[in-house]
Amino acid sequence: DREFLAGVSFGDLSSPRFGDLPILLVNAASYDEARRFVFSNACIGSQRGELRSASFSRPGCEVAVPRDFPVSLAVTASAAFPGVFGPVGFEVPAACDADRDEWWHLGDGGMIDNTGLDTLEELVLDTVENANASLSTAVLIGFDSSRILRKAHQKQLSNYALLARDPSRIVTVTKARGVAFHGYAWAEMKRGLTARGVRAEEMLLRYMAAELEQWPESCGNEASAAEPATSQVEAIRNRLEEVPTLLSIDDCGADLLERAAHQIVHAQLNGDQGETLREMDLPVRAYRD
Repeated sequence: DREFLAGVSFGDLSSPRFGDLPILLVNAASYDEARRFVFSNACIGSQRGELRSASFSRPGCEVAVPRDFPVSLAVTASAAFPGVFGPVGFEVPAACDADRDEWWHLGDGGMIDNTGLDTLEELVLDTVENANASLSTAVLIGFDSSRILRKAHQKQLSNYALLARDPSRIVTVTKARGVAFHGYAWAEMKRGLTARGVRAEEMLLRYMAAELEQWPESCGNEASAAEPATSQVEAIRNRLEEVPTLLSIDDCGADLLERAAHQIVHAQLNGDQGETLREMDLPVRAYRD
């Protein structure tokens, strides 16, 4: 709050200090309702079912995040990884006109959706369902930083040895299952939008899918220490997988992330996804070396 966000509150996001800004959406997970919780400088979300987001809005009373609420607190809740930082708790009125308070407990938004696409899809649906709004095209871009469920190097491990070597495997398994269900739900939603005359596409970027063949200079020591039996691409991918769990990013990790991001974005824009976006008359250029 002090060093990075300079004390900015949600009220500042719609003030002369910053001018007209896009809608800010910060995802968290509600420990109380097992739903996404969305902080925003716009009125979004109300209790319309478990698959929709929770927010400060309540039925019949749609409100944005209070103007004096710190943006840093929303970011902290969104990143409150279970067992390490979370959950974040704060006291709020039980209802819009209630004279009593209740506690809300929020944690890492990745527990429910690690890409942010669920919230963007909900906004598209809300816009389409709003009789006063019109929408013809929607392009949603998500970023998945979760680990890829890879099996080959685990085949010879038994029982507890698997979790001792890879304790985050539990989270990886549940997220892989969630991604599969999300893909099915999106396909159904896309068909419904098409029937309403809305062209919709999603582009999901996964830096773990990058295949880097060269180590950056900042990884000199680590490159020389890589197992000889491991291919260069495999060794770099193993190093990339460590970045989200180190709670810090050193020069080697930062350079690898940047190179992986460039490769994945360029592959998307030069591939079928980029061609689809250009067919929708969107100003997306193919990348050329």
